[in-house]
Amino acid sequence: IAKIQYPAILPYLSRRICSVEHWRTYRRSYLIGEYAQDAVDVVCDCKRIVLLGDPGVGKTTELRRIAASFSREDAPLHPFLVFLNKYVNQSIPDLLPHEWKTVPEDRCLVILDGLDEVESKNRNDALRQIELFADRHSETHIVVSCRTNFYDSETPTSSGTLSDFSSYLLLELGQKQIDDHVKETLKEHAEDFHEAIARNELYELLKIPFYLVRLTSIF
Repeated sequence: IAKIQYPAILPYLSRRICSVEHWRTYRRSYLIGEYAQDAVDVVCDCKRIVLLGDPGVGKTTELRRIAASFSREDAPLHPFLVFLNKYVNQSIPDLLPHEWKTVPEDRCLVILDGLDEVESKNRNDALRQIELFADRHSETHIVVSCRTNFYDSETPTSSGTLSDFSSYLLLELGQKQIDDHVKETLKEHAEDFHEAIARNELYELLKIPFYLVRLTSIF
Protein backbone atom coordinates (compact mmCIF):
# COMPACT_ATOMS: atom_id res chain seq x y z
CA ILE A 1 0.00 0.00 0.00
CA ALA A 2 1.56 3.29 -1.11
CA LYS A 3 2.30 5.76 1.67
CA ILE A 4 1.71 9.50 1.65
CA GLN A 5 5.17 11.05 1.41
CA TYR A 6 5.53 13.79 4.00
CA PRO A 7 8.61 15.97 3.40
CA ALA A 8 11.61 15.85 5.71
CA ILE A 9 12.04 18.77 8.10
CA LEU A 10 15.18 20.70 7.15
CA PRO A 11 16.86 22.02 9.14
CA TYR A 12 15.67 19.97 12.10
CA LEU A 13 16.68 20.61 15.71
CA SER A 14 16.76 17.21 17.39
CA ARG A 15 14.15 16.94 20.16
CA ARG A 16 13.25 14.57 22.96
CA ILE A 17 10.02 13.97 24.82
CA CYS A 18 9.30 12.81 28.35
CA SER A 19 6.20 11.41 30.02
CA VAL A 20 4.44 13.97 32.18
CA GLU A 21 4.68 11.51 35.08
CA HIS A 22 8.48 11.53 34.95
CA TRP A 23 8.55 15.27 34.28
CA ARG A 24 6.65 15.98 37.47
CA THR A 25 9.10 13.87 39.44
CA TYR A 26 12.47 14.72 37.88
CA ARG A 27 12.17 18.02 36.00
CA ARG A 28 14.62 19.82 38.33
CA SER A 29 17.03 16.92 38.38
CA TYR A 30 19.71 15.63 36.04
CA LEU A 31 17.75 12.36 36.05
CA ILE A 32 15.21 13.82 33.60
CA GLY A 33 17.65 12.96 30.80
CA GLU A 34 17.36 9.27 31.61
CA TYR A 35 13.64 9.39 30.82
CA ALA A 36 13.86 11.49 27.65
CA GLN A 37 12.97 9.55 24.49
CA ASP A 38 12.74 10.04 20.77
CA ALA A 39 9.10 10.67 19.81
CA VAL A 40 9.28 8.14 16.96
CA ASP A 41 10.22 5.37 19.40
CA VAL A 42 7.39 6.34 21.75
CA VAL A 43 4.85 6.30 18.91
CA CYS A 44 5.90 2.74 18.01
CA ASP A 45 5.53 1.56 21.61
CA CYS A 46 2.44 3.49 22.71
CA LYS A 47 -0.85 3.62 20.79
CA ARG A 48 -2.35 6.72 22.46
CA ILE A 49 -0.20 9.81 22.93
CA VAL A 50 -0.84 13.48 23.63
CA LEU A 51 2.19 15.68 22.91
CA LEU A 52 2.13 18.78 25.09
CA GLY A 53 4.12 22.01 25.01
CA ASP A 54 3.91 25.78 25.24
CA PRO A 55 3.50 28.02 22.17
CA GLY A 56 6.55 28.06 19.90
CA VAL A 57 8.31 25.04 21.37
CA GLY A 58 7.93 23.08 18.11
CA LYS A 59 4.99 20.70 18.53
CA THR A 60 3.88 21.02 14.90
CA THR A 61 7.44 20.63 13.64
CA GLU A 62 7.84 17.48 15.74
CA LEU A 63 4.60 16.00 14.38
CA ARG A 64 5.74 16.78 10.84
CA ARG A 65 9.02 15.06 11.61
CA ILE A 66 7.14 12.00 12.93
CA ALA A 67 5.02 11.88 9.77
CA ALA A 68 8.10 12.19 7.56
CA SER A 69 9.94 9.49 9.50
CA PHE A 70 7.09 7.00 9.07
CA SER A 71 6.78 7.91 5.38
CA ARG A 72 9.81 5.73 4.68
CA GLU A 73 8.90 2.48 2.99
CA ASP A 74 10.66 0.43 5.66
CA ALA A 75 8.86 2.19 8.54
CA PRO A 76 6.28 0.04 10.36
CA LEU A 77 3.37 2.52 10.29
CA HIS A 78 1.42 4.45 7.65
CA PRO A 79 1.09 8.10 8.79
CA PHE A 80 -1.85 10.41 8.18
CA LEU A 81 -1.27 13.99 9.37
CA VAL A 82 -4.32 16.18 10.05
CA PHE A 83 -4.41 19.81 11.20
CA LEU A 84 -7.28 20.64 13.52
CA ASN A 85 -7.24 24.44 13.18
CA LYS A 86 -10.26 24.32 10.83
CA TYR A 87 -12.14 21.56 12.62
CA VAL A 88 -15.95 21.99 12.52
CA ASN A 89 -17.64 19.01 14.19
CA GLN A 90 -16.49 16.35 11.73
CA SER A 91 -15.81 12.76 12.63
CA ILE A 92 -12.13 11.77 12.53
CA PRO A 93 -12.62 9.53 9.44
CA ASP A 94 -14.05 12.57 7.63
CA LEU A 95 -10.73 14.34 8.18
CA LEU A 96 -8.64 11.49 6.77
CA PRO A 97 -7.88 10.75 3.11
CA HIS A 98 -9.82 7.83 1.65
CA GLU A 99 -6.65 5.69 1.56
CA TRP A 100 -6.63 5.23 5.33
CA LYS A 101 -9.36 2.60 5.02
CA THR A 102 -7.03 0.37 2.99
CA VAL A 103 -4.35 0.28 5.69
CA PRO A 104 -4.48 -2.51 8.30
CA GLU A 105 -5.61 -1.00 11.57
CA ASP A 106 -2.46 -1.95 13.49
CA ARG A 107 -0.30 -0.27 10.81
CA CYS A 108 -2.21 3.00 10.77
CA LEU A 109 -0.87 6.16 12.48
CA VAL A 110 -3.28 9.10 12.80
CA ILE A 111 -1.56 12.38 13.77
CA LEU A 112 -3.85 15.20 14.90
CA ASP A 113 -2.10 18.54 15.29
CA GLY A 114 -3.43 21.47 17.31
CA LEU A 115 -6.25 20.36 19.59
CA ASP A 116 -5.94 23.77 21.27
CA GLU A 117 -6.57 25.48 17.90
CA VAL A 118 -10.09 24.09 17.64
CA GLU A 119 -12.61 26.85 18.28
CA SER A 120 -13.87 26.72 21.86
CA LYS A 121 -17.46 26.07 20.74
CA ASN A 122 -16.28 22.95 18.88
CA ARG A 123 -13.67 21.63 21.31
CA ASN A 124 -15.91 19.30 23.32
CA ASP A 125 -17.16 17.75 20.10
CA ALA A 126 -13.57 17.28 18.88
CA LEU A 127 -12.65 15.52 22.13
CA ARG A 128 -15.70 13.29 21.83
CA GLN A 129 -14.89 12.39 18.23
CA ILE A 130 -11.26 11.56 19.05
CA GLU A 131 -12.29 9.28 21.90
CA LEU A 132 -14.97 7.65 19.74
CA PHE A 133 -12.45 7.00 16.97
CA ALA A 134 -9.98 5.57 19.49
CA ASP A 135 -12.64 3.21 20.86
CA ARG A 136 -13.70 2.01 17.42
CA HIS A 137 -10.13 1.56 16.15
CA SER A 138 -8.36 0.16 19.18
CA GLU A 139 -5.28 -1.00 17.24
CA THR A 140 -4.68 2.31 15.45
CA HIS A 141 -1.86 4.51 16.72
CA ILE A 142 -3.03 8.06 17.50
CA VAL A 143 -0.95 11.13 18.35
CA VAL A 144 -2.59 14.43 19.36
CA SER A 145 -0.75 17.69 20.04
CA CYS A 146 -2.00 20.42 22.35
CA ARG A 147 -0.77 23.41 24.32
CA THR A 148 -0.07 22.47 27.90
CA ASN A 149 -2.52 24.97 29.40
CA PHE A 150 -5.40 23.61 27.29
CA TYR A 151 -5.00 20.02 28.51
CA ASP A 152 -5.39 18.22 31.84
CA SER A 153 -2.87 15.40 32.06
CA GLU A 154 -3.74 12.13 33.73
CA THR A 155 -2.84 11.53 37.38
CA PRO A 156 -2.68 8.32 39.44
CA THR A 157 -6.28 8.94 40.50
CA SER A 158 -7.90 10.49 37.41
CA SER A 159 -7.95 10.30 33.63
CA GLY A 160 -6.68 13.13 31.48
CA THR A 161 -8.73 15.26 29.11
CA LEU A 162 -8.62 12.34 26.65
CA SER A 163 -9.32 9.00 28.30
CA ASP A 164 -6.65 6.30 27.92
CA PHE A 165 -4.14 8.68 26.30
CA SER A 166 -0.63 9.04 27.76
CA SER A 167 0.68 12.59 28.12
CA TYR A 168 4.20 13.48 26.98
CA LEU A 169 5.99 16.81 27.18
CA LEU A 170 8.17 18.13 24.37
CA LEU A 171 11.37 19.08 26.19
CA GLU A 172 13.18 22.37 25.73
CA LEU A 173 16.39 22.47 23.74
CA GLY A 174 19.51 21.51 25.65
CA GLN A 175 22.76 23.48 25.74
CA LYS A 176 24.46 21.27 23.15
CA GLN A 177 21.54 21.59 20.73
CA ILE A 178 21.61 25.37 21.11
CA ASP A 179 25.39 25.60 20.68
CA ASP A 180 25.39 23.30 17.63
CA HIS A 181 22.68 25.36 15.90
CA VAL A 182 24.37 28.69 16.65
CA LYS A 183 27.76 27.41 15.47
CA GLU A 184 26.33 25.89 12.30
CA THR A 185 24.27 29.01 11.50
CA LEU A 186 26.66 31.81 12.49
CA LYS A 187 30.04 30.06 12.23
CA GLU A 188 32.80 32.51 13.21
CA HIS A 189 30.21 34.93 14.64
CA ALA A 190 28.85 32.38 17.15
CA GLU A 191 30.82 33.81 20.09
CA ASP A 192 29.64 37.35 19.31
CA PHE A 193 26.06 36.07 19.27
CA HIS A 194 26.40 34.44 22.69
CA GLU A 195 27.89 37.64 24.10
CA ALA A 196 24.96 39.66 22.75
CA ILE A 197 22.48 37.17 24.21
CA ALA A 198 24.16 37.36 27.63
CA ARG A 199 24.33 41.16 27.51
CA ASN A 200 20.58 41.39 26.77
CA GLU A 201 19.62 38.56 29.16
CA LEU A 202 17.87 36.56 26.45
CA TYR A 203 19.29 33.11 27.14
CA GLU A 204 15.99 31.55 28.26
CA LEU A 205 14.52 32.31 24.82
CA LEU A 206 17.17 30.15 23.16
CA LYS A 207 15.60 27.03 24.70
CA ILE A 208 12.57 27.56 22.44
CA PRO A 209 13.26 26.70 18.77
CA PHE A 210 10.94 29.43 17.46
CA TYR A 211 13.05 32.12 19.14
CA LEU A 212 16.43 30.44 18.62
CA VAL A 213 15.96 30.31 14.86
CA ARG A 214 14.68 33.88 14.68
CA LEU A 215 17.31 35.39 16.97
CA THR A 216 20.15 33.82 14.99
CA SER A 217 18.49 35.06 11.80
CA ILE A 218 18.16 38.60 13.17
CA PHE A 219 21.77 38.57 14.37
